[in-house]
Amino acid sequence: MPETDQQASQPKREFLTTAGPWAETLSKAVAAIVVALYASGVLIISIYHSKYGLVGTNPFRPRSLAAGAWFFLLTAIPVSVALRYRTEPWSKIVRDAFFLWVGFYSLSLPLGNLLFEFPPNPNYLPPGKWSWAVSILGLAAVIYLQVLVRNKTVAQWMVAILSVSLTLYNVSFPVRSFFTDHRFSLSTLALWFFGTTLAVKLEFEVRSDRNLAEDGEWSKPLILLFGLLLIFSRELYPHLKTSWGGGTPTDVTVYFTRESLLNPNKAAQAQLIEESNEGFYIVGPKESKAVFVPRSAVALVYFSDKPAESPMLQGNKPLAP
Repeated sequence: MPETDQQASQPKREFLTTAGPWAETLSKAVAAIVVALYASGVLIISIYHSKYGLVGTNPFRPRSLAAGAWFFLLTAIPVSVALRYRTEPWSKIVRDAFFLWVGFYSLSLPLGNLLFEFPPNPNYLPPGKWSWAVSILGLAAVIYLQVLVRNKTVAQWMVAILSVSLTLYNVSFPVRSFFTDHRFSLSTLALWFFGTTLAVKLEFEVRSDRNLAEDGEWSKPLILLFGLLLIFSRELYPHLKTSWGGGTPTDVTVYFTRESLLNPNKAAQAQLIEESNEGFYIVGPKESKAVFVPRSAVALVYFSDKPAESPMLQGNKPLAP
């Protein structure tokens, strides 16, 4: 080989030698992330399906990976905020509590309307005639007091009291709605961001001086992770749009065959929870548990609860619920 060719190939060899370990590490990291997303997604869907009594559905579906990806994405937002406050004292968080709530609620506006479905007439804002006025004037007052604190005109405890009071006023409405009628709204998504931030900050505070590699300490943060995953599975994932890989039930009209054991040669309105190669898992009106219908018992499925809107299906109206 000529000397010039040897000199030209030398940098390439050095590059491959240097990049080899990095490429191996990157491939392992990508594989680990995919496994984590998939495992989380399977667990999320399993917990969600348990609400309807479903067991043994096919886990090898892209929907599992999507569920895990959305969990990590919607959890990464408050975790990144908690990392910002990791070394800050709790007094700083108390003073900034209302700013955090306003920021999370503002973030929930585009994300919530894009990704989630809400029940009819959801309670987006705290009820009351003066809700907007209280929030806007309160935000202005907190900003003004923050300026006065920097000028050493007022004490920091005044800002803390006002910030906490306004935060509790706004947070109390989604919390009350959550425990009374489980209504999902934009404020529920903001509550997820806000609560996760405080929980992760507390976890950082507790584990800051401990070595996670000793005495099984590494497993203790998994309790928080599983708790967040459980809340996400039961409260957020069921409202995530199906088009984004979520679990929102789909309104359908199922037309059964003449040989079907369920409503033979008739139609019924239902919600489609899951579909497999063997059949469909549906939930009837005012029911809480799913029914498995084999594909052999289904003539067709119309993806709407109003078959009269389809010219092909007019005259084949389903039974009244």
